Amino acid sequence: DFVGSLRPLTDSIVESDPSFFRYEKNVHRKYCDNMALNIRGLTNSTSTLNKETINFLKNLGYASKSHWSKYLGGNIITDSLLGIKYIIDSENADISKYYDLTDLEPVNVNKTDYYAYINDNALSLAYSVNNAVLDYKFNGKTPMENINGLLNAMIGSEEALEFFVPVEIEESTSNLSTKTNSSYYEYRPEVTGSAATLTYTFTTNTAAEYFFYLPSDYPREVDLKVNNKSSGTFYASETTRIISLGFFEEGETVNVGMTLKADVLYTIPKVNSIYYIDVDLAKDALSNLASEQMIISDDWKEHNIKGTYSTANDLTTVFTTLPYDEGWKIYVDGNEIEYEKALEAVIAFKIDSAGEHTVEFKYAPKTFTLGLAISLLSLGLFVFIIIFEKPLASIWAKVTE
Repeated sequence: DFVGSLRPLTDSIVESDPSFFRYEKNVHRKYCDNMALNIRGLTNSTSTLNKETINFLKNLGYASKSHWSKYLGGNIITDSLLGIKYIIDSENADISKYYDLTDLEPVNVNKTDYYAYINDNALSLAYSVNNAVLDYKFNGKTPMENINGLLNAMIGSEEALEFFVPVEIEESTSNLSTKTNSSYYEYRPEVTGSAATLTYTFTTNTAAEYFFYLPSDYPREVDLKVNNKSSGTFYASETTRIISLGFFEEGETVNVGMTLKADVLYTIPKVNSIYYIDVDLAKDALSNLASEQMIISDDWKEHNIKGTYSTANDLTTVFTTLPYDEGWKIYVDGNEIEYEKALEAVIAFKIDSAGEHTVEFKYAPKTFTLGLAISLLSLGLFVFIIIFEKPLASIWAKVTE
């Protein structure tokens, strides 16, 4: 029923836009929904999923661990960098403040109407970046710090621009004893059996969506409340990610409460945990990156993506959101080129000269040739046995008499 109700909308997205893009949804049933719905996105579960891909998405603040990833924790910056062009969500969802509603017909899922929203800031599969990206490492204490550092490296900013802007907070506790040292803060209930809560309070200095992420080397699940209203959990399997606290007007006071579910809570000290996005600054950076990006031909295939690429500079660094795999071959103007691993997870390569170029990505698993040879040999042996089974049996019978 779930797949059947959503399929008309996912099909209409693909039919209305033949270009290559990623898209996602904010209504979830299982990790493999995307396979059933023919969605090219981030949500997936498989025991063979690349560990580097898992870590890459986790570093960007998405729900991602073990053998799965899920589209939770997205925002206008990371969605755009990864080329998520459409998002399925309910009517009047918070996402509508960033993305425009399409004219595609909505669908009803469990008595809720879902619509397709378009992200006009979504980038292509490949786009030009500053060479600094090749040396960039995710070493921030929060995904917000990682995203700020990555975007600054991409545009080659000489100053540390804050796309995610940290907010000053005041901390208070209820029924908690506190121990602090240079490595972690420790919170334990003073009276067991009673609610024990750590609260962060802040006053908004601009009208925006505010986000939360509190790092810990020893995570313990907590119940999360925003202004005394339940907002799910944090540190659980799917909630160790960027959490949206919601949109607030300038001058509002917001309380974020974490009620312990275990007998202890550890946090990393002296780290910013609440941020808002400077949307105008982020869009300027994304527009900068969009000025040179791959235009993909409409006749693309999953294993063969081609198009044109125009660049104004010699020796351009091209960043892709293709997970690094040695099965890829990349051709520029018909010539195969070398590529390298960026951010310990994705493919990057160089274009030597300015001007317009043809670019093509071809994929086949590295062991495809060997596997094909073994398969053909086995098939040949099987056919040989079928054809010569009786003569061989007769010969064997005579030999063993």
